[in-house]
Formats: sequence, C-alpha cells, structure tokens
Amino acid sequence: MTEASTSTKSGLARYLTNQTDFLNPKSPTSPLPALYADLSRQRKTNPAGFRSNIEWWRNMLLDVTFKGVQYEFDPPCPISASASASDVDVDTEKPKSGGGGDEVDRTVFRLDESTKARWTVDGVGRPLGLGTVILELEKDFSLVSLDTFLRSTTPILGPASLRGKEAGGLRDYIPRVGDVSWTWITRPLQWAASSLLSSVIDIDHGEDNDGEYSQDERMFKQKKGDWVWIQLVHLLGTKYLDQHYSESSSNFSALSNLLTLTEFQENLNVVCNQQFGFKPSQRDTNLVLKHLVRDRGGIAIFQGGLLKLASSQDHDAVAKPINQQDLEIFTVKQTLGKLERQIDCLEFQISIQNQRIKTYVSKNRKVQALSYLGFRKSLEQDLQKRMGTRDNLKQVILKIEQAQTDIEIMLAYKSSNEVLKTILSEKEIKVENVEKVMDEIEKGIQDVDDLNDLIRNHGYDLDHDELQFELSELERENKAEEDNKIKLNDQMKNKQRQKQQEDQLKESLQNLSLLNTPPDDSISTEKQANNQKDLLNQLEQSSQHSSKQAIAQ
Repeated sequence: MTEASTSTKSGLARYLTNQTDFLNPKSPTSPLPALYADLSRQRKTNPAGFRSNIEWWRNMLLDVTFKGVQYEFDPPCPISASASASDVDVDTEKPKSGGGGDEVDRTVFRLDESTKARWTVDGVGRPLGLGTVILELEKDFSLVSLDTFLRSTTPILGPASLRGKEAGGLRDYIPRVGDVSWTWITRPLQWAASSLLSSVIDIDHGEDNDGEYSQDERMFKQKKGDWVWIQLVHLLGTKYLDQHYSESSSNFSALSNLLTLTEFQENLNVVCNQQFGFKPSQRDTNLVLKHLVRDRGGIAIFQGGLLKLASSQDHDAVAKPINQQDLEIFTVKQTLGKLERQIDCLEFQISIQNQRIKTYVSKNRKVQALSYLGFRKSLEQDLQKRMGTRDNLKQVILKIEQAQTDIEIMLAYKSSNEVLKTILSEKEIKVENVEKVMDEIEKGIQDVDDLNDLIRNHGYDLDHDELQFELSELERENKAEEDNKIKLNDQMKNKQRQKQQEDQLKESLQNLSLLNTPPDDSISTEKQANNQKDLLNQLEQSSQHSSKQAIAQ
C-alpha cells in the first residue's frame, strides 16, 4: 500500500493500515481469515484458537477505543486551555477560529452495522464473530453495557486483573497486538487438520449446523449498542486520583477535595491531556465520576452537585458526607474562583488594549491611542482592587483551613484522651491492684531463690577440717611433683655433661694413638715426650672428675 493512499485515509482505516496483521491479508499465512470467520464454530472445533482469537480482538477493540479511532474520522486534537492575546482578533475581541473534530469517547465501544463496514478488509470481508467477541468480553466483566454501568447501584469490579490491585498504566490492559502466539495459524498442517475436523463435525451435525452458523449473527443482533471498557474507566480514574493527591500533598488544602462538576471535568481534561494526549468526552467524564463514587471503596461521594474526595488516597480512606460547614466553605471558594477569573479577564483585556495602543501609535492616530490609554488605566485600577480583595479572601481561606486543622487536632487529642481513660478505668491497672501484683511477684521471686538454695545445700554436711586436710595433701603432692621435675631436669643435664666428657676422652684416645706412629724428623724427641705427658694428665683429670660426679650422684 502506497504512502499516498495511506495518507488519504482517516480513523480506523488509517489505524488498520499500520497493523502488521493487516499488511498482507491475502497471504496464505495471514491470520485474518481465521479472525474474521465465524468464531462460534471455533469454540468447539479449536478451543485454543478460539481463545487466541478472542484475546486478539480484545486487544484490538480496546486499543482503537482508547486511541479514539473506532470511527471513520480521526479524533480531535487536544486544544490548550490557556489562551493568549495573539489568539484573539484585536477588532472583534473573539478567539480566532481553530481546528477540531467531533468529540469521541475513549472508554465506550459502539457495536452496530456500521462497525462491520468499517472493519471490512478487501479479500477477507466483514468480521463475522464480533457478537461472540462481545459476549466473551462481557462474561469476564471486561465490557459492561452502558445502561448497566449507569444504572447499577452496586460496585462493578471489572475483570479479575483489576480486582485487588490498582492499575499502573495502559500496558496493564493492552498487550501489544501481535504478541499473542498464533501457533495454530502459523502451522498450515495443523490448521488444515483442524479445518478437516470441523468439516466432519459439520456433516455429523446435519440441520443443527445451520443454527450454529447463525449463532454469531444472533449474538451480534443481541449485543448491539454501547459498551463500557471497565479497564479504561479504571485507568482514567486512577490517573486522576494520583494527580489530585500528588498536588494536594505538595500544596495541601482541605478545599481542594471539594469540587463542582465543571472543576472535576476541567481537572480530568488536564490529566488526560498530560498523560495520554487527548480530551475525554462528556460521557467519559460521567463514567469516571460514576466509577470513583461507586466502585472505589468510598473514596469519593457526590452530593448536592458537589464531589467530595477523601482526605488521602490510603486504602481505608473514606470521604465524609458533605455538611453545612462544607457548603459554606465552598461558597467562599467559589467566590475566590470568580475573583480569579475576573482578574484573568482584566489582565487579558489590558493586554488587548496594549496591542491596540501600539497599533494606533504606529499609525499616528493619537486620539484613539489616548482613548485606549484611559480605558487601560481604568482596567488597571479595577485589577488592583480585585487583586487586593483576592489576597484578603485567600487569607480568610487560610485561616479557615488552619481552624479546620486545629479542630482535627483537638478531636484527635480528645479521642486519645478517651482511649486513655478507657484503658485506665480497667480494674487490672488500678494502683492498689498494681501494688498487690508487684508484691506478689517479689514474694514469688524470693520463694524461688529460697527453693534454689535448699536444693543446692540439701544432703551435703561438709567437714571444714577434713577439707583443710585434703587441701594440705594436695599441696604436698603438688610440691613433691615439682621436686621430681627439678631432679629429673638435673639428671638430664648431668647426662649431657657426661656425654660431653666421654666425647672428649674419645678424642684424647685418638690423639694417644698418634704416639705409636713413627716420629717425625722435624719434631724433636723431647717435644713429643712433653705432648704425651700432657695428654696423660688430661686423661687422668677427666677420669677423676667423672668419678667424683658419679659419687656425688
């Protein structure tokens, strides 16, 4: 498909041209023939394929609804809520014309005859199973009819994926189309076998088969109408609460939890524009409001045209009913809001007059310039008065909020005091009872100590003299053992000295053996005789010393 032909399309047609499964619908491997076929037959012949088809359609219908492309036209572009003087015609003082399309729902899917026509694909035809798809999505509470959603007085919890948790984002509900594993479609042999099995079943059913073929068509007729995506309503509600309480935490104000329908819609528009880039329809706003009041555990109440939110987003936080004090405070808030709008209008008018003055001065039209200068001066004086009144009113509101906080603090003190009184009134913590219990505890501890002493000393009549005698014997034995150690140590030393002496004697004997060798001519006979005499004296002294040591031992 060429880029030129794609650029001429809008709405759903353009969306489908960018989806992988629609790029080549006539290909033998394309899943579209199975997806566009009579799904009621696949429920029996191919249960796995049936569930895959339902999931594919769930993702596609959810995506086209949230993106605002379920119709033949493109969704309108979000328009900034803030306007400047350059966006206004100087002469008429009216906003310049801008673009914008029809308002489109982002949480409601419409099923009618035109739906089939918009989803028609060349070479494949119209989707035959949309009635069955809506039926299956209704069974698991993903879709609820618009009438049921608006009329129900009991909470609508939605599909199991939403129960017991808070949604984190659109990806929690819209898996990327194409992520589903189409195993039975991408295996031609398996699909052929499934088709053959279906043909056999059709033949066996005979006339009943005609009714089964028309089941999708009957479902389509029964399910025509508008259907609310619970996931998408829940998503917008969650994003709104997150934004509201994040702003309240940074700039807390008790008045911020009281809103008119207009304020709620404006705030929701800002959240959707920032988070998703679109402006919700009036129907989307009503559905989100209904969801917050009915389905979110009492975090919001709607009473007398006012929406009141709980003081926090905690799990157990509940909005209190709107009382007369809330209404009076809200009147002050409304007055402040009017002043803010008047100030914005005056500032805007002053900017317009500035442009006019510059224009007439540049054209040398002094009379007109002076006229607008005077008008601007009066506007500026009025602006100063309004700003002074606004500042005073803000101070009043600040005092009111401080007083409310003081009341809450005093109520907390009072509640705490009541709890303390209730606790102190219990019989168990009376002073006399406490003293009695402490005395009993002390007596019990003393009894335990006495019992332990009795157990340790029972059956043991000790004789201190006998113990002293045993101690003396132990000391004597210990001293004798020490003496033996010293004696053994001395004997070891004597043995070492004796061994050294024996080694010396052996060396002396070796030297004596040298006397038997022939005399050296270089040594005189007298000198040799003296050496022999010295050796003999050493041997004699060594022998005598050894004998004395042996006798001493």
